[in-house]
Amino acid sequence: MYERRHAEIEQMRARFDREVAEHLPSARQTAEEYLGLLTDLISTVEEGPVADPQLAGLDTTGSLKEAEELEAWAETERHRVRRALAEIR
Repeated sequence: MYERRHAEIEQMRARFDREVAEHLPSARQTAEEYLGLLTDLISTVEEGPVADPQLAGLDTTGSLKEAEELEAWAETERHRVRRALAEIR
């Protein structure tokens, strides 16, 4: 359900990690873009079918559970990026 968006976020994660590791000046802007993608994903999940208890009860494919797990990962990742931002000069 969120595979395309997750793939885009993974590409941005790799870019962010590389730029931070190499201490590139662009790391701060990439971090901001990455945070935006993560926040959008979290909002989408929270406002989507996962938020509807009736739909969640009907989920037989496990896709809503996967969406919840992806949201939890995005929250953790968002905290990691914010901590890294504090260290970027």
